[in-house]
Amino acid sequence: MKRWTARLIPVALTAAAAAAGGPAGAQEPVAAGPHHRHSPALPSYSYPSAPADCPPPVAATPHVAPLTPGAPTTPAAPAPAPLDLSPLTTSAPTMGDASPDFGGLSAGAGLGALAAVAPGYIDNALPLDLVRVRSDFGYRMNEPDRAEFFYPKCGCVRFVPPTNPLFDPNAKGPPQPETLVDSYQELDLYLEKRIGERFSVFFDLPIRWINPRVNGNASGISDISFGFKYAILYSECQVLTFQLRTITPTGDGVLGLGGENWRVVPGLLYLRQVSDKLSVFGEVQDFANVSRASDFTGNVLRYGVGFSYLLAETRSVRVLPTIETVGWTALSGKKFADGGTAVESANGDTVVNLKAGVRVGFGDTQGPGFFSRSDFYVGYGRALTGEFWYEDLLRLEYRLRY
Repeated sequence: MKRWTARLIPVALTAAAAAAGGPAGAQEPVAAGPHHRHSPALPSYSYPSAPADCPPPVAATPHVAPLTPGAPTTPAAPAPAPLDLSPLTTSAPTMGDASPDFGGLSAGAGLGALAAVAPGYIDNALPLDLVRVRSDFGYRMNEPDRAEFFYPKCGCVRFVPPTNPLFDPNAKGPPQPETLVDSYQELDLYLEKRIGERFSVFFDLPIRWINPRVNGNASGISDISFGFKYAILYSECQVLTFQLRTITPTGDGVLGLGGENWRVVPGLLYLRQVSDKLSVFGEVQDFANVSRASDFTGNVLRYGVGFSYLLAETRSVRVLPTIETVGWTALSGKKFADGGTAVESANGDTVVNLKAGVRVGFGDTQGPGFFSRSDFYVGYGRALTGEFWYEDLLRLEYRLRY
C-alpha cells in the first residue's frame, strides 16, 4: 500500500500545479524515503484554451458547401434582357394555314381564296383574267320554243293558210313541229379580261349540235354574247357584281341553233367566303328582249343559289364539291304544246334544276389563300319540276387564269 501511495503523490501534485497556473511539466522535488525507489518522470500534458477572438454563437443557417481554398469563383450571371414583344414580320401564309387570308384580292394574280371558288352553273361574281372551255350535254327537251329561249317559234306556221289563226310569217324556227329534242351539245369558248381591280369584259362563243326527233340534226355557231362585270361591293371576303350581257342572234333559228332575238341580260352576282373552306354564291338575271321575232318571244328570269366546300387539299391539288339550285321563270311569251298542235302562254312557267359537281384545282398555290392557276369541273343537273328545258345535263369545264 505504501508503495502505491508513493507513486500517486507526484501525479496529484503535478495536476494541482497545472490547475494553479504553474509551468507546464513543473514538478516539486520529493524527498526520498528510506524505501523509495526512483521512478521515471511521467509525461507532461498541456490543455489549449479557446482563442480570445472567437465569435459568439449564431443561429444555425442552411448548410453551404465550403469553398476550396484557392479555387476560382463563378461570377454572378447578368440580369436577362427584356423580351422584345414587337410584332414579328411573317411571310405569306402557306397552303397549310388553318385560317383564311383574303388580303390578296386586289393584288393581280394573288386574288385570294375567292379565286379558287367558282360555281358550276351560276355565273361567277369575281372579275378575272380567265380562259374557259365548257361543254354541255343536255337530254330530253320537250318544249324548246318556250319564250324562244332555246330556239324560235316553229317555222311551220309560215306555210299554213293566212286565214289560219296560227299563221305567222315572222316565225323563224325549225320547219316541223317538234315533239322532243332527244339531245343537244354545246361547246362554249369564253374569254374574260380584267381592267383594273373591279371591272372586266368578256366574250362568249358557243357552238351547238342538236339532235331533234322530228327535224333534222344540225350544228354550227349559236348565239354569241359579250358584256362586262363591275364589282359594286369588293371586300376581302365577299363580292357583289353587276353584270350586263348582250346576246346576239348569230345562231340559225331554222336549224335550231339560236333564238333569233337580240337580248340584254342585266344581273346581280354574289360570292362570299364564309370560312377558309366554305363559300356561298348566287345570281339573279333577267333575259330581256330588245327585239321580238314573234309573239312567242318573252322575258325569262334566271336565279340560283349554291355553295362549295374545300374537301381536300395538297400542295398541288384542291378538291371543292359544289351544290347549286338554279331556276327559270318565264315572265311573258308563248310555247307550242301537245306536240306542236296547240299554242299556250308560257307566262309563269317555272323550271327548277338541282346541280351537283366537283371542281379540282391544279398547280401550286398562287398568292394567298387557296388559289390555283387552273381547274377542271364536272357536274350533273337534274330537273326537279314538270316543266324543264332539259331533263338531264352533264357539264365539263376547264378554266385557266392568266
